[in-house]
Amino acid sequence: MKVGTKLALGAALAVLPMTGGLAYAVSQVRALSVANVRTVESQQRAAQLALRVLRGIELAGEYDRKLQVTHDGGYRDKLDEVRSSVTASIHELSALSLSPAEEAATDALTVAWAAPSDGTEDARRAASRLLEENRVALEAHAGWAEEESRKTQRLALAVALAALAASALVIVFLVRSLQQPLRQLTRGTRAVAKGDFEFRAVPMARDELGEVTEAFNHMVDSLGALERVKAELISRVSHELRTPLVAMVETNRLLLDEIPGPINARQRRILELHAGAAERLTVMIRDLLDLSALEANPSLERELVDLVPLTREVVDQLAPLANEQSLHLDVGFSVDSAIVRGDARRYQQVVQNLVDNALKHSPPRGVIHVGLAVMGADALATPGVPDKPFAVLRVDDEGPGVANEERQRIFEKFAQGAQARRGVGLGLAICRQIATAHGGLVGVTDSSLGGASFFAAFPVAREER
Repeated sequence: MKVGTKLALGAALAVLPMTGGLAYAVSQVRALSVANVRTVESQQRAAQLALRVLRGIELAGEYDRKLQVTHDGGYRDKLDEVRSSVTASIHELSALSLSPAEEAATDALTVAWAAPSDGTEDARRAASRLLEENRVALEAHAGWAEEESRKTQRLALAVALAALAASALVIVFLVRSLQQPLRQLTRGTRAVAKGDFEFRAVPMARDELGEVTEAFNHMVDSLGALERVKAELISRVSHELRTPLVAMVETNRLLLDEIPGPINARQRRILELHAGAAERLTVMIRDLLDLSALEANPSLERELVDLVPLTREVVDQLAPLANEQSLHLDVGFSVDSAIVRGDARRYQQVVQNLVDNALKHSPPRGVIHVGLAVMGADALATPGVPDKPFAVLRVDDEGPGVANEERQRIFEKFAQGAQARRGVGLGLAICRQIATAHGGLVGVTDSSLGGASFFAAFPVAREER
């Protein structure tokens, strides 16, 4: 079913219960109104006829008395006319739809009026009783109409609420049928944006959204294939470049050591520049190979390792390089042991990359602090982190820091901050890849030293908590 058809059908199903409930409520009100009008008209007509009969009885009595005194034929004619009118009114009363009490009073009036002339008083009393019963019937009908009106209001409200609930259910069902594939596509988009090309969306309907889902899966397949081709190309090219670069580095080293023969100062300077460029290119190719290997096979050799001696070993190795740049490496561990289950060599690569990054951005005679602590997830101030303890490596420097808008981007491949001085932007990407493969994370905040504070968090091994 097409999305447009589904929306039209859902709208129709949502409106139909409300329309039906409204039509039912209107029909109930109309029926009550018709019954009320008919009853009121009948009661009013009965009251008019009863008054006419009562007045006719009084006139008949008056004309009868005058006829007895005067024996005037004119009074006889008037008496006959009045009696005929009263008789017709009584017949009309009998034909009306009256209450049982009114019918009984009408029957009594009919009998009394048909009696000899001495029944005039009985007829008068019967007519008066009919009027009284008519008043009682009108009051009873008013009470009934009021009660029926309340019932109709309650029923109409119940029907309206039921119709509204049915419409709401239809709308919720329709919205959910559209939201589920959209949410799935949203999750897939976020996964692909993070580099996960294994995500596949499941088509939930044969409509436009199903076609979009299939197109999305095809796009992810293409991107995954392209990523694999790119990784393979980088790996092959980097591997092929490594051999001639090693030869260049070794050749430069031989020339600088003057093994082939002596060189002058200018030649030495040129060779040193050439050797530095070759070293940087070698480091870049090494990083490319490392990153390609991590992306192709993120699984690591996992064993219980203590991060404290591993961190200290790397810092000791980098201390001479820091001294050459007039920088001081300050080490401060808040724990004696931090046991994680992971790859020791890859962890040391993270330490080396973070310290090397600090060396690049620290001013002369600056201080770089390397710390290691075990803390809870809440101390990382990062949303979505599992609630468990982490071993957190933190490297603080006195450099220019990292702007807020760059703190996520600098961990991407080939991305560098605005204050970058050298490198190609692979070291931090490698750190993120390694930390993620360990179930941890990396990030950067402001440092108490005035620069940036890079951290890498690794889950503490369950056996050592």
